[in-house]
Amino acid sequence: MARVAQGSMSRNSSRVLWFRSNDLRLDDNTALQAACRDAQSLLPVYVFDPSCFNTLTRYGGARKSTARRARFLLECVASLRRRLEAHGSGLAVGVGSPSEIIPRFA
Repeated sequence: MARVAQGSMSRNSSRVLWFRSNDLRLDDNTALQAACRDAQSLLPVYVFDPSCFNTLTRYGGARKSTARRARFLLECVASLRRRLEAHGSGLAVGVGSPSEIIPRFA
C-alpha cells in the first residue's frame, strides 16, 4: 500500500506519496486519492530498497529477488512513471533504505 506523508512547508499544502513495490496502481489507489484531497502539490516517490534484493530466503538460501523479478519491478516502476506523466505529474525515484530516503522528500 502507498503511504502519505505531509511535507514540512505548510500543513495540507505539500505531500509525498510513497509507492511501495506491492501496490503501484493508480486507478483504485485509496492512498493516492486521499493524498490528492486538499493538497496544493503532491510528489509521488518510489524507493528501490537494496535489502529487498540481497536478502536470503529460508528456501535453500535463494535470494529474495531474482534478476527476472528485479527487471519486472523496473518495468513496473517505469510504467508507473509514464502513467503519472500522462496525468501531468512525475515520479521521484530513490535508492536506499526508505526510512532514510523518504524524509528527504518530505
